[in-house]
Amino acid sequence: MRSTRLSTRGFNIIELLLAIALIAIALPSIGHILSVAYTQESDNIMATKALGLAQALMDEISKRHFASDGPELSGYDRRNFDDIADYNYFTSDWGPLSPPRDESGNALTDFSDFSQMVNVFNVSNVTSGPTGRANYDSQPAGTTDFRLVKVTISWNTGNRSVDLYKVFALH
Repeated sequence: MRSTRLSTRGFNIIELLLAIALIAIALPSIGHILSVAYTQESDNIMATKALGLAQALMDEISKRHFASDGPELSGYDRRNFDDIADYNYFTSDWGPLSPPRDESGNALTDFSDFSQMVNVFNVSNVTSGPTGRANYDSQPAGTTDFRLVKVTISWNTGNRSVDLYKVFALH
């Protein structure tokens, strides 16, 4: 007598259809997760670049005197800026510069997706608020020994930005 044995190799059609259905359900979810991860990574890269631009501009401003005579302005060249208040040209004349420019006024073409802006405020009574952030009272020019500088680097047509603050004191 011969015994007949069923073959245990391979998949039957139901198992194959079940595997295809599971892959079809999982694939869009995996695609969405990868898309979100890519967007977040891209945002982090842009924020890191923006922070580097902001820090470079703040370092440039930090080399200037607290107060001095007015600058000899030529285009976007900031090399003749001799004091912190000269950076008010961003607010009063230039507005946000896109692409950002180096100290010589040359456009930083590798950063064409970014814009740079500087605001200089005369402040007094710099104190720490309840949230740990600085509170300040705005003052007219020449009436205080403190200046608050805010450097803003924006990207994504202004929808995203990094702000860097520093308080300078007359010494």
